[in-house]
Amino acid sequence: MFQADRILESITMVITRILLKLIIHMLILTMLVSCLEPAPVKEVPADGAANSLNDDTTSDSSSGGSSNDSTSSTAGSDPLVEFQWHLDNTGTNPIIDADDGNTFNGVAGEDLNIKELYDSGAKGEGVTVAVVDDGLEVVHPDLNANINQSLSYNYLNGSTNPSPAQNNGHGTACAGIIAARDSNDEGIRGISPRSTLVGYNLIAGYQSSRAFDAMTRNKNTVQVSNNSWGPADGYGTFTDADSVWAAGIKDGTSTGRNGKGIVYVWAAGNGGNLADISNYDGFASQEGVIAVAAIGNTGSFASYSEYGSNIWLAAPSMGDNGEGIVTTDLRGNSKGYNTSSDGSGDFSNRNYTNSFNGTSAATPMVSGVAALMLEANPLLSYRDVKAILAKTARKNDPTNINWDTNSAGNDYNYNYGFGAVDAQRAVSASVSWSLLPSQKIESWPTSGVQSVGTVIDDAGTLVSSNINISGSAISSIEFIEVELNMEHNDWGNIEVILERNGSTTTSSILAVAHPCINSSLSAIIDCTKSNDTFTFGVAKHFEEDPDATWTLKVRDAEAANDIDNSDPTDGEAGTLVSWRMKIYGH
Repeated sequence: MFQADRILESITMVITRILLKLIIHMLILTMLVSCLEPAPVKEVPADGAANSLNDDTTSDSSSGGSSNDSTSSTAGSDPLVEFQWHLDNTGTNPIIDADDGNTFNGVAGEDLNIKELYDSGAKGEGVTVAVVDDGLEVVHPDLNANINQSLSYNYLNGSTNPSPAQNNGHGTACAGIIAARDSNDEGIRGISPRSTLVGYNLIAGYQSSRAFDAMTRNKNTVQVSNNSWGPADGYGTFTDADSVWAAGIKDGTSTGRNGKGIVYVWAAGNGGNLADISNYDGFASQEGVIAVAAIGNTGSFASYSEYGSNIWLAAPSMGDNGEGIVTTDLRGNSKGYNTSSDGSGDFSNRNYTNSFNGTSAATPMVSGVAALMLEANPLLSYRDVKAILAKTARKNDPTNINWDTNSAGNDYNYNYGFGAVDAQRAVSASVSWSLLPSQKIESWPTSGVQSVGTVIDDAGTLVSSNINISGSAISSIEFIEVELNMEHNDWGNIEVILERNGSTTTSSILAVAHPCINSSLSAIIDCTKSNDTFTFGVAKHFEEDPDATWTLKVRDAEAANDIDNSDPTDGEAGTLVSWRMKIYGH
């Protein structure tokens, strides 16, 4: 089942044992690359969004705060903006529970670097952002002036009212981060506070055909698509992308925005301190999407945020010190996230919450910045937006051991991608950006696959296979897909690395040995797969020249890590059947 919240849950004692083994494993990776920095074990409060919605789209008419018409005020204030540390982190931003002795504990400057942009008048005017989620409360007083309901869609009843039922405030929270109206005497300010919002409640009832529709609906009007959802976190499974959904992404990037392509922004996932890395998520690893990790108000990665070689960049969310993101919530006292009976720990105005978190909250940060970029330069393609975000990202947490530099000179970190999103730099670069030439796509080998047929034994012997590329028509890589065909009863035993060998070697970790968890979260099980093929997405080789020897390294790491707490050699040998690369670039 797909989940809209991408948020951690407290599990059983079996998770503690898994965490210890994963940390040990990440410290002893022996496949000729640096080990990953293990995330500290930290429980993060649940985001709380439901997995599905019923057919009721009516909204409660009560309001927890003021009811000013946000269309009537152009010079008002945003009373809660000082709590929005992601807009301006002073290091001493106020927090709601300060009376309990708590302090903000942020680091000044660890924010979106957006204040000067807003002061200069950059507000995302003329840019339409789709919030693909569990719903969007169209009558929220801080959102309704920016919502185009006629372009919205409710997949449960076929109407244009995507307002959620029950307690499903996830999409409304995402929308507030992107485009809560500014200067209307309501609570907060969005990153692109004059952008137009449309809502598609796909996660209210996911179906493949609906997913295609949600990725392509109004495709010449929608410029940015925010997707804070994906496969359920924490199980360690390799989840293939829905092929129908993937076709929608391809259609949206090739024909959307009259050929410039819709900018799809995606949550990297929240299983980082459980059994997941983002590479196992076929949705977040798709070419054409921007996978976003989460960092807290100190600039360091949130321990739940999934790392991976598919991560494009990082953005603010709740970190390990527990300071969440302030955003819009469902109206009324009993809906959404802000439902405490006495208002303690959250705003007395129940239209807002200070607890939104996860990569769900980080994703709309990037969507809002993308809207500002397209306001500054509407000619940018989705590829231009991705490239600019990578080139202008800030190297946060600079002493983190996972920072590496690829052969094109780009810094990369499995936790942060190319770094923290920087709105000022991204928008400034957009104005004078030279548009990328037409994209080229090459498969290597040029036909068929690279056959291997080598046994992956149970003793941990390394299996390698090379693809030699020369004479490529691509000189600058934008993204790589690696299709692996492997016969094995437990994919969780396997470590996989892709290396580009030249004057310098760039290594990308695609998979690490890890356990899978059963559906009841009560036991470790083998990571079985219904087919023998999986496609990994790789961002780390951005702007490298593909002409090189590329090596795929695979081994069964059970002997080294004893992941399932059994005999180190469990008799589960397999075969690396074949592999191939698809390179996107120019």
